[in-house]
Amino acid sequence: MAIAGCGYESPDGGGVHGAWAYMQLFVEKRLKSPGSAEFRFGGYRDVQPLGDGRYKVVSYVDAQNGFGVSLRTPFEGVIKHVGVEGWELEYLDIGGERWGSPERSLPWRPRRDKETTEHEVEWYENGQKYSEGSYKNGDLEGLWTNWNAEGSIDFEYSGIYKADKKIAPHPDDPNQ
Repeated sequence: MAIAGCGYESPDGGGVHGAWAYMQLFVEKRLKSPGSAEFRFGGYRDVQPLGDGRYKVVSYVDAQNGFGVSLRTPFEGVIKHVGVEGWELEYLDIGGERWGSPERSLPWRPRRDKETTEHEVEWYENGQKYSEGSYKNGDLEGLWTNWNAEGSIDFEYSGIYKADKKIAPHPDDPNQ
């Protein structure tokens, strides 16, 4: 949604509204129950332009925890608009748990080609793998493996996905 004359929107999908929409996607991907997420109405007002296509977002999300209890959790992050390629997350802190850092970008961009299957490998700046898996029709599909910066598999986000939803744990998960 663009509001003409407010000076917040750019013609290529950037601006505070775009930053708010994509920050919600970054937050949802890290929640225990993404389908239960309810974000603050009018949350684009929680977005602060930092310049150079960067935006800081400080807000909250109401979502269910691992026990099914809905909790309000604060989050803060910096997101950067990279033009027609989409958005990059610089860092995100949700309830004290942090991904990335202000010095490092963890790339994630919306998938626009809805008819292909593609395999993707992403890397930390230190050369360690960040994630590996495939997309089908723009959604996570099949085995996805995510690693922390030290090189250990992050089983919370690793697993078998279908249509962007985790349907089974990672085969190497010792807790399964």
